[in-house]
Amino acid sequence: RRDRLLRSLIFRVLPHPRRMRVALALQPLGRHLPVPGSLAPLLELAPPWRAAERLPALTSATGERRGRIGLLAGCVQRVVFGDVNAATARVLAAEGWDVVAPKAQACCGALSIHAGRLEEGLGRARRLIDTFAADDLDLIVANAAGCSSSLRDYAPLLADDPAYAEKARAFSQRVRDVFE
Repeated sequence: RRDRLLRSLIFRVLPHPRRMRVALALQPLGRHLPVPGSLAPLLELAPPWRAAERLPALTSATGERRGRIGLLAGCVQRVVFGDVNAATARVLAAEGWDVVAPKAQACCGALSIHAGRLEEGLGRARRLIDTFAADDLDLIVANAAGCSSSLRDYAPLLADDPAYAEKARAFSQRVRDVFE
């Protein structure tokens, strides 16, 4: 029962950047209050709170234009490592890419998929595919390895979905790790 409650709490916070910002902002208080034993390790692992740099919706290419890249902001990534996302957008722009980071993007579903909450994760995957479909993108990149691996798996995960099988295949083929 306690583990289910903890997992429920995690899935009610981590995939939601606003909730996560609040949780991290309250983190210093949590270190001085009595915390249930199963939550204590989470507080110890949580990064220190700081305001992360916001990612612009569009970072225009400088120099010779090579194309358009969609950048997944990620749930945890955008809150804890927003400066990495912003730096990634600047580097890609310097390499000639217009970098699109749709403001409407939400959780990619990786956390849910990796935890065996498949239907929840696939619902998030469908919404993300639709969000990025609005832009004419050559590639889609992610800084977070867990997100990146899930984005690549959308094709086989949604292969039996008549409405999304082809969309997921096309989406997954354009996914690259930032390091590629």
